[in-house]
Amino acid sequence: MNDSILPFSLFDTNMKGRLVFLQDEALKSIHCHKYPDIINQLLLESLSILTVMTGDSKAAAKVSIQISGAKDAPISQLLVILSADSGMRTCAKFNKKDLEELKKPSIKDLFGVGRILFTVDFEKEDRPYQAIVELNKETLTESFLHYVHQSDQIPTTLRVFTSLEPVAEKRVACALMVQQLPLKSNVLSAEREQRIDQWSAVLAYMGTFNSSEALDRTIPGEKLLFRLFHEADLTVYEKKNFQFSCACSEAKIKNIIQSFKEEELSNLFVDGVIYGDCEFCETRYSFTKKDLKIK
Repeated sequence: MNDSILPFSLFDTNMKGRLVFLQDEALKSIHCHKYPDIINQLLLESLSILTVMTGDSKAAAKVSIQISGAKDAPISQLLVILSADSGMRTCAKFNKKDLEELKKPSIKDLFGVGRILFTVDFEKEDRPYQAIVELNKETLTESFLHYVHQSDQIPTTLRVFTSLEPVAEKRVACALMVQQLPLKSNVLSAEREQRIDQWSAVLAYMGTFNSSEALDRTIPGEKLLFRLFHEADLTVYEKKNFQFSCACSEAKIKNIIQSFKEEELSNLFVDGVIYGDCEFCETRYSFTKKDLKIK
């Protein structure tokens, strides 16, 4: 499977990192919608950020990134979800006509004064963890990285590359993140100085990372990491795979439709059938009045 996350550590576990490759399964989650390329590109970037930030978590949780645009913005919403079983799904809401009128749009052109809602929904807890990020940078990646710096206050570096070119040897997305783990309060000043030097080295290595090697499918993840970090006491851990997975079902869609009053549903029947579409996988379900127990 080409969609995966490869955790690793540097400098005797002083720093942790993750390398994400997205390919066939991510494309399934996006192409089922037949969205414009600009929407697909943004969904790929959002999926890359979400998976590299949370994809190797040991906790049973559903995580999501929802990007909301301002009122009357060309894009009103992007949503990417990673389920507890590593299933990816996506959807978007936008004004197609407004998008077509834009040429080389910026993030502000697309979303206006937008925001990012990051959610972690733990299975065993009643309330999910949520954080709101202002969409005030040039890219989605920069906005999310700004949030990490502000909230966790952990030195973090993140690179994301995406491409929708139909080239067999090319990945559609790659994300690489490294974080410096917190120092203990009683460490010696010499160790603090060493950490500063190590982090400077990591930033230098990350600065050499480019799209041509990141998106080259002929270069395995382990080899890519060794190229970058072979002087940083690199340790690579077990790879984990992602897949396209939708949680919809006929029963769930039926329950949603049945939650409406009968008089509200009466005008929605077409030739005796009412339809319910899943916004994540575009599967269409059909129900008769008998199915819905409507007279």
